[in-house]
Amino acid sequence: MLAATGGKLTALTDPGTGTLAGGAHQRAFDDITEAEAALISEIFQQQFDRPLLKKIFPGQPQLAYFELAATRSLDPADVISQALTLARAGYEIDPAELSERRATG
Repeated sequence: MLAATGGKLTALTDPGTGTLAGGAHQRAFDDITEAEAALISEIFQQQFDRPLLKKIFPGQPQLAYFELAATRSLDPADVISQALTLARAGYEIDPAELSERRATG
């Protein structure tokens, strides 16, 4: 099971949820895929990016690279809940930024 979950026992259960599912499975899957993406990106950089850039631009600094990067999106309800918590703590929140974050998650 540890091999299948990338060593993440949290994939099995989320403390306090009372279920074996909940968000633990999704978070564990996201963590595993992000780690795999980072490894794949490094292989691309070593095998393709660096040699190609060195050949095309000899003696130049390498300022570009390939990267697989996922962005996690928040549930709009979570964004609003976090904003409410921050507002109660005294933080001022720009309504335009909040609206953008809520719309894009």
